[in-house]
Amino acid sequence: MRKLILAGFLCFSLGVAAQPELGNCDQEVEELAETQIPRALKNWKTGNYREAERYLSKAISLDPDHADALYLLGDLKVKTLKLGEAEALWSKLLQVCPDYKSVVYYHLGSIYLENGKYKESIDLLTHFLNDPQRDRGYDREVQAALDEARIKEKLLGNPIVFEPKPVKRISSQEDEYLATISPDQETMYFTRRSKKVNRRDGPAARVRLVEEFSAAQRQADGTFEIGAPLPDPFNTSYNEGGPSITADNTELYFTVCEDLDGYKNCDIYYSELDEFGSWSTPKSVGDHINRRDSWESQASVSANGDALYFASNRKGGVGALDIYRCLRKEDGSWSDPLNLGKTINTPQNEKTPFIHSDSHTLYFTSDGHQGVGGFDIFYARATGDSTWEKPQNIGYPINSEKDDLGLFVSLDGSTAYFASNELR
Repeated sequence: MRKLILAGFLCFSLGVAAQPELGNCDQEVEELAETQIPRALKNWKTGNYREAERYLSKAISLDPDHADALYLLGDLKVKTLKLGEAEALWSKLLQVCPDYKSVVYYHLGSIYLENGKYKESIDLLTHFLNDPQRDRGYDREVQAALDEARIKEKLLGNPIVFEPKPVKRISSQEDEYLATISPDQETMYFTRRSKKVNRRDGPAARVRLVEEFSAAQRQADGTFEIGAPLPDPFNTSYNEGGPSITADNTELYFTVCEDLDGYKNCDIYYSELDEFGSWSTPKSVGDHINRRDSWESQASVSANGDALYFASNRKGGVGALDIYRCLRKEDGSWSDPLNLGKTINTPQNEKTPFIHSDSHTLYFTSDGHQGVGGFDIFYARATGDSTWEKPQNIGYPINSEKDDLGLFVSLDGSTAYFASNELR
């Protein structure tokens, strides 16, 4: 959410060549300093911000408490993304003239939020919303920023007991993510992305980022080996991965991505374990789930094999990426996908679903629900066949200020695994 709120704040800053509206302040000003303001505004109107900044800086040098100069120069600093300097100027402005302009509380509160000063942000954003003279057209953006500041203050101020350990050998200089572990906990399946020459490109094969469906066996000392790409019938396409396996270890679901007519289409496939311990040739879960014009990926099958969750950007959803569920029918096929609804899905992105072995607790990743970083991990519990409790953030520091995703729990519930860009 941070990027959206910051973008909204920056858009709120006065547009190019717009005539800024000054506030009110009952103060005596130094005469020569006051003459700099019309000159600054004249240059501002023509888009000559450098010259406008020169006049405003001169005004402040002559009168450090000049409210109009502090406000205007702060806005110019925002335009050039010098938020630290804008913070200092507007902090001074509110000391000098607390009632100058209610929108300054929004401006400064947003900067405090971006800089991690959550208590200060909460105070200023609340002040803005409580001001009867405020511009109510910004209430929605301010409320979103206030909600983010509150959840971050709560999560960061109350860290959970957490001692993460990297999965040695599997964790490498490459990217490893979207993992799962076999029911006996002896094999870890995961996606590894690395730069390779892809022979599928033919004689003109080039180095490209390739996602490979990989597996690693647990060794005698309890650690996993480094792992390697799975042999045929897997890894026959450009990118494969994102595995999920049933509790009886007989069905394996994963994602296959192909370039179709210039569109990178990802679909969900499954493979069955035969009596000889070999995986069958992967098959599509069906055209009613996999669409040619949309992306279906990151499947999670329930422990009993009766429900299939996945992420998709298909039309008609709540946001850009939504989580869907299919139920197993009596004939063994899957029902049509059902969107999990607005309790789970937001106008932004929800992905990497994992349904716990209890078949009631769903873990997923979102950048639409309030969190600490970009993508955070959340969980929600089913309250009926198609209803869910409000999602809860799994907490800091599991969720960092970067992206954290793809959490899954071993079948016995003793160990959770996830991928992070922050932890080392």
